Amino acid sequence: MADDLHQDEDAERLAQREARKAAEARLREQIAKDSPWWNLKRGAAYADRHPQTLAREIKAGRLRAARIGDRKEYFLLKEWIDDWMESQAPALVVPVRRRSF
Repeated sequence: MADDLHQDEDAERLAQREARKAAEARLREQIAKDSPWWNLKRGAAYADRHPQTLAREIKAGRLRAARIGDRKEYFLLKEWIDDWMESQAPALVVPVRRRSF
């Protein structure tokens, strides 16, 4: 009987811990959505490129990024990604075809 009580308490504590973790994850996700700062993964998804591509461009100095402290994580702004993408796009000259009527 005592073992059943302890198992019920353990299960309840585990359920509470899992619910707390899920709530914290939802909060972090909401904060990330509201923030203008994107991590490398989110920036890569926006640019439709692999995160390693963006990291390589950052290291080469072609893509602006912020780094906080000693962490190896980069943070980007949408505007910085847009500027980089525009700088990578060559100007195209499209010939105009004239139709004869």
